[in-house]
Amino acid sequence: MDVFVRPENTLIDCNTRFSGLNADQILHAECNLDKARERLFELINSETILIGHSLESDLRALRLVHTRVVDTSIVFPHRLGPPQKRALKTLASEILQIIIQEEEGGHDSKEDALACMRIMLRKVRAVEC
Repeated sequence: MDVFVRPENTLIDCNTRFSGLNADQILHAECNLDKARERLFELINSETILIGHSLESDLRALRLVHTRVVDTSIVFPHRLGPPQKRALKTLASEILQIIIQEEEGGHDSKEDALACMRIMLRKVRAVEC
C-alpha cells in the first residue's frame, strides 16, 4: 500500500528531503487517516507479520498497535545501542550489496519496503544454515 494521507492537524514540516513531498501534495492527498486505515485493514489482520525499518513512527502515525512486527532497526542494532539506529541505506549496502535511497526527490517507500523484506530473508536464510 503506497498512499499519501492528508493530515488531520496543521502541517508543520513536509520533511521534503526524506518524503519528496511538498505541502500541496500532502494537503491534497487522496485520503484521510480513517480511509487509509480502512484500506490497510483490507490487506492485513492481527496475524499479518509487518516487516519494515523503524516502524514505530509509522505505527504511531496510523494509531495502530500490532504485535507481529519485524523491525530491521531492532534486528540489526546500532553498535552504540538505542536511541541510535543503523540507516536502512547502510543495511541494504552491507547485507544486500545494493544502493537504495539515491533519488533526489526523497525516499521511495516501495524500494524501502522491498529492501527490508530482502534483508530479513537474507537473515532468516543465514540462520537456517
